[in-house]
Amino acid sequence: MFPADSKKAFTRVELLVVVAIIVLLLLPAINAAWESARRVQCKNNLRQIGIGKRNYESAHRKFPPGQKRPCLGCDEMAWSAFFLPFIEETAIDERIDFRKELLDEVNRPAARSIISTYLCPSAGIVEAHRTPTGVLFDIPEEQGGGYGCIDYMGISGPSRKAEDPGGRDYGRNRVILILLKGFPARPLEPPAVRTKHVKDSMSKTIGVAESSGRGVQRNGASWKLGGAWFSGNNTAHVKRPINQGKPEDAWDEEEI
Repeated sequence: MFPADSKKAFTRVELLVVVAIIVLLLLPAINAAWESARRVQCKNNLRQIGIGKRNYESAHRKFPPGQKRPCLGCDEMAWSAFFLPFIEETAIDERIDFRKELLDEVNRPAARSIISTYLCPSAGIVEAHRTPTGVLFDIPEEQGGGYGCIDYMGISGPSRKAEDPGGRDYGRNRVILILLKGFPARPLEPPAVRTKHVKDSMSKTIGVAESSGRGVQRNGASWKLGGAWFSGNNTAHVKRPINQGKPEDAWDEEEI
């Protein structure tokens, strides 16, 4: 016969084993529920951006520019930098000097802000220069180190080399958030786009899409800040159909 204490210890071990088995069986379901909640948040962010885009048009009688430069020769700022008051981020907007470059030290504190509406918690893969919390790192501070990230890319149109139904190349700037490239003399701001200019109707036209995990790409001696919400490099053409290709390839193949 086993001593009474030994029996109790053996029973506790059995109970712990049973609990552990139950937890292991339930873990996939728990993870699936968490992921489902994260996906809901990502979709809700897109919804908030969509509502903000329409409110921006109502306030300014045009959609935000896909890119805009504060001065000749300056790097472009993105639609998402001009969009902040319409996603309830007025405090950050008021700290930005839109007359200065996005890398200017005056704008760095605001550019380092983490904006929850711009981050998708379901991003499974992130670029090597981006932390899980959505901050650029391991690049020089004066080139964007520490800047906050964005998981939603402004769409300037399909690939400019893709053919339309008539067999012609689409060319540049065929949607709502258009780029500066392609215009003579590279103006500070592209022409205004309004709802009346969207020929296929707003319900059939993508203005912003999820492109999660984006960070930076090397561009010679500098960095292309495709994943920074402040940077005009987060507006691009769509080269591939939705959900085709690995995310890493998509980052490298965005068409600016």
